[in-house]
Amino acid sequence: MKNLLLALASIVSCVLPMTAASPLLPESCTDGDRLFTRPLDEIDFYFDGGIKLLDSAKAVVICGGETVATASRMEVSNYTSSKRTQGTLTIFFDGQILPKGKEYTLQVAAASIASETDGTKNTEFAQSFSVPENLGPARFEVKDGVTIAKTSYYGGGLYTCYWGIETEAAGEPSFILYREGVAVREFPAYVTWDWDLGQAYPKVEEEMCFEKGVRYSLVLPAGSAHAMYRDDIINEEVVLNFIGGYEGTVPPLNYVWCSLFTDHSDVLNIVTFTYDRPVHVAEGAKLQLWEIENNTLVKEAYAYWKAFRRLSRFTSTPRLQARQQAANAAPA
Repeated sequence: MKNLLLALASIVSCVLPMTAASPLLPESCTDGDRLFTRPLDEIDFYFDGGIKLLDSAKAVVICGGETVATASRMEVSNYTSSKRTQGTLTIFFDGQILPKGKEYTLQVAAASIASETDGTKNTEFAQSFSVPENLGPARFEVKDGVTIAKTSYYGGGLYTCYWGIETEAAGEPSFILYREGVAVREFPAYVTWDWDLGQAYPKVEEEMCFEKGVRYSLVLPAGSAHAMYRDDIINEEVVLNFIGGYEGTVPPLNYVWCSLFTDHSDVLNIVTFTYDRPVHVAEGAKLQLWEIENNTLVKEAYAYWKAFRRLSRFTSTPRLQARQQAANAAPA
C-alpha cells in the first residue's frame, strides 16, 4: 500500500506542473472596441506579467483571407507597479492606409513571446478591427423635433453634433439653416475633437429668435468633416430638425441704405439695398425699375444677395451665394 501511495504521489507531482500553466494571452489591446481610422502604424497588446520577445515572433494583418500587412518589427516592455507587473507587446507596421469599409484581423503567431517567470509561450491570438466607410451617424445633444425659442451665447448658440471618431474640418465647412425647407442662413462650422469624440457646432454670433410653430432644419453637408488622421473618411449629411418656439414679436426687416442714395450716375448698373440684419433673397426674386410719371415698368432684373460683416457681423456665405446665383441664372 505504501508503494502504491508513493506511486500516486509521483504521478500527481508530474501532472500538476503540466496543468497549472495557463496560455499566455493578452488582457487587452489598444484597438479592441473602437473603429480604426488612422494609418496602420503600431498596435499594443497588454499582458498580466512580464514577457520577453522570441526570435520566431511574427504578426500579420489579414482581410478576406489574404495577408495585407506584415509587421516590420515587434518590441516588448514591462512595467512593474506596487501591485503587479504588466507586459506590453508593441507591433509596428509601415503606416499602410487600409481600404475603407472592410474588416481586418491582426494575428500574432504562436511562440512570438514567452513569460518571464516560467517561460510559457503564447498560443496564436488575434484581434479584429474595422475601418469604416465614413464617420457614421452623428448625434445631437437633443432629440430630433425639439422646440427651440432662441439661440444663446453658450455653446455657440445652437446644438453640437458628435461622432464616435476624432474629427477635423474639411476645408471651411458651414452649417445651413433651413426655414420651412428654404435655405435662409449659413454659419461657419467649428469642427474639433475631445475625449475620443469628434464634434461640430455652428458659430452663431448673435441672438436669433425662431418663430413659434415654424419648422427649421440645421444641416451640416456631407464632406464637411473627416477623421483626424484620414481625410478620405468623411461625414454623411447631418440634420437636426426643430420647431420654433418664440412667442414674442419678431422685428420687421428694415433696409438702412440704398446705393442710389449716393450713386447718381446716368448709367444704371448694380443697385444694392442693405438691411439691418442678414437677409436671404427668395428664389425668383426680382428688382423692378418703374417710371413714376407714366407708372411704367422700365426694367426688371433677378436679384441676388451678398452677406457681409456689417451691423450683424454676418460671415460671407459662398455656398449659398453659388446656390442662389445658379437659381437666378435666367437672363433678366
